[in-house]
Amino acid sequence: MAIMTEKMIKNLTFSEIKQLVKEYLKTALDIDEFTITFAAQESTQWRIAISYFSEIKSASDNSKAIRWPETAIIRIDSISGDLIEFKTGYTYST
Repeated sequence: MAIMTEKMIKNLTFSEIKQLVKEYLKTALDIDEFTITFAAQESTQWRIAISYFSEIKSASDNSKAIRWPETAIIRIDSISGDLIEFKTGYTYST
């Protein structure tokens, strides 16, 4: 019987993680466009910082929206893809 070691377990690739981030952002904030500004795989987690624009409707004119820059951090399990943490208004530093 083989014993599974951490190195034998396949971690999700950056491409797979980016797709998961897209799905999580669509679900949580209804956002389709974003930029990954930082990504690091540490042991069994991916830490990701993103930037995106939210639209704020003008109080005086409902047809106009102001695009406002926002940031968020996401931590994802690098094996299962499960969301561990999601916070808006934060960023990671190196």
